[in-house]
Amino acid sequence: MTTWTEDELDRSGRANELHIASGGVDRDVVFADGGRLDRAAIDAAYREKFGVNTYSDGVTTDASAAATLVVEPA
Repeated sequence: MTTWTEDELDRSGRANELHIASGGVDRDVVFADGGRLDRAAIDAAYREKFGVNTYSDGVTTDASAAATLVVEPA
């Protein structure tokens, strides 16, 4: 596993565009605001898959939704 330097993590955190390589697929991507997502549908699907419990309650909050980003092709 590759070790990331603090500088690399800082630069990645400030980036608006990144390159992702995984499983033989390489893509340039951008981050978009998740505010346009159908939050009710996402939360319902999450609860259906993982159940209703303390953990699912914690990741379906207003604060979690506000921190949600969408990864899209560049």
